[in-house]
Amino acid sequence: MEVLNLFEYIVQPGDNLYSIAQTFDVGEIDILKANPGLLPNYVHPGILIKIPISTKLYAQYPWYISNPSLFTTTPRD
Repeated sequence: MEVLNLFEYIVQPGDNLYSIAQTFDVGEIDILKANPGLLPNYVHPGILIKIPISTKLYAQYPWYISNPSLFTTTPRD
């Protein structure tokens, strides 16, 4: 996976590492690498984590570069 950048995401109710990885089209391992010390079972609502932005995700949301804050609390469909 080619990573263009990282953005911050606030974990929402119902999120887990797998669902976040699926939502943002990245691997769970990639999320863990971007967040040293994050334990897979310690992902809970309200914590701030860094998400690698994949080439595919950037293609879907090219406005990310000018508005990365929109990814902070806006879950993707």
